[in-house]
Amino acid sequence: GARYSPASRSRSSPPSAAPASPPAAGDRYDNRVWVSGLPRKLLRVDLARIASDLVKHVGGGTAIEFDLQAYNLRQIFALKFADRERAEAFLKDYFQSPYEWTDPRDSSTHALRLRRDRPLRDRELSRVMGSVWSKAKLFLGEKLQGHHMGTSRGCLFVRKQDSNEVWELLEVRSDSSQDALVIRDVVVANSVQAQWGVSTTMANQWVDDAAALLGVPRL
Repeated sequence: GARYSPASRSRSSPPSAAPASPPAAGDRYDNRVWVSGLPRKLLRVDLARIASDLVKHVGGGTAIEFDLQAYNLRQIFALKFADRERAEAFLKDYFQSPYEWTDPRDSSTHALRLRRDRPLRDRELSRVMGSVWSKAKLFLGEKLQGHHMGTSRGCLFVRKQDSNEVWELLEVRSDSSQDALVIRDVVVANSVQAQWGVSTTMANQWVDDAAALLGVPRL
């Protein structure tokens, strides 16, 4: 089929209520678009049919090349395009004219929600922080009683459950100029070392182990 281009469709006025916001200019993200909003789990063959109908709706008669990433008994699937530009163009056109799927089981309609994939750097950072979280939980042990430990955008934090008191145990800083994750340094506050026993050396070792396991470079 013909390649999809941003100019394949044009509309003068978007609807007042769209399922999500268009992507911001300049953001770096993958060439996949995730589709959700289905009311129940479906087989891959059904997801493929929905994907085909969705793409035809957005293309408005123009053939759009994509690869389907879907599995049996899922409520979500992904459309993978040749590059980021085509994924962005597809999203922008979709937000101009959202698509509703009609469930043949009960004739109910459901607006599909589309979102771009997270940047590769963010996905890799999440995996690194998941490994760091596991090592920190093992080290802190009983100290975490009455506390919740979590991660957010490269930060490992502990929150006291009966108050809003929060400690940032460590922060993983990365090179934001790269598409993929490149770890620049690890920061640990002196107060954290005194109260929680997490030293800069220990935090760096946790991050080094995670980076080595996942193949993430460090500066």
